[in-house]
Amino acid sequence: MAIDITDICGIRLITFFEDEVDAVGAVIKREFTIDQRNSTDKRSLLDPDRFGYLSLHFVASLSSERLQLTEYRRFGGIKLEIQIRSILQHAWAEIEHDLGYKAKHDLPVLIERRFSRLAGLLEIVDSEFVLIRKELNQYEHDAIDKVVQDPNSIGIDKASLEAFIKSSSEVKSLSKEIAGIYEAPLLPGGEELGYLAERLMFCNLSSIADVQTALKRLGRITLFIEREIASSYGLYRTLQGIYEARSLFTLCLALLAEKGAEAAVREFLEKFGIDLAWNSTLDNDVAYVMKAYIRGTQSNLHNQ
Repeated sequence: MAIDITDICGIRLITFFEDEVDAVGAVIKREFTIDQRNSTDKRSLLDPDRFGYLSLHFVASLSSERLQLTEYRRFGGIKLEIQIRSILQHAWAEIEHDLGYKAKHDLPVLIERRFSRLAGLLEIVDSEFVLIRKELNQYEHDAIDKVVQDPNSIGIDKASLEAFIKSSSEVKSLSKEIAGIYEAPLLPGGEELGYLAERLMFCNLSSIADVQTALKRLGRITLFIEREIASSYGLYRTLQGIYEARSLFTLCLALLAEKGAEAAVREFLEKFGIDLAWNSTLDNDVAYVMKAYIRGTQSNLHNQ
């Protein structure tokens, strides 16, 4: 009896998102010669009213162009199977396989219905992740315009802070001065902006407009705090660089010190696990922040 084997090896490619399956498929079609007769798109074979295994399968061989290269010639005539699916489709297929669910009538009707409902839910989740990614991309794209045109309408998060830092000359100017205090280079952007958002909200700021207002009021105070930290701990020339977002971090300390509450500064440093210098103590950190704030306000009053 003759056995028709179209491939002797296989590879499975897993994508994070459902819409990336076709994108990867397009690359495979461009780079390999596809055996169309033995390749299948499981997604198109499933009846519209049914749910289940979804995947894109290619039986492929090396293209004539690639076979001209010496290192690939020995693989001429060899076919392989390439399966492409999203990570949720992969989870479904692996669980289905582990349970031994092979054919339509392998399971009792009630359990089969539960399988179908679950597969339908996974399809919805797959689609929702794609929509969420698109909406996030659009939000990030629109963030700069919103920050500039209507800062009251945009909350504090990673994307809005990144847009604010890019568009705010005041943030960059203050951070540049801070970099000068430490005799360190100014680095673009900010490290862990999501954590910075959490710290700003801890200080009762809820919109980019709130951050702008606080920065105008306390921006110069941040420099006094940084100078106090640098001189007290001898940090000159020890930092590899200062991020453009640094002034916003120090703004948090200034906001809390403005309340005159050492307890608030202490809680902030404890909550976020921040040591202002590697050899510092919490008591010293709090004392230096409060002292710097007082010096800064006295200087501002004198200049006025």
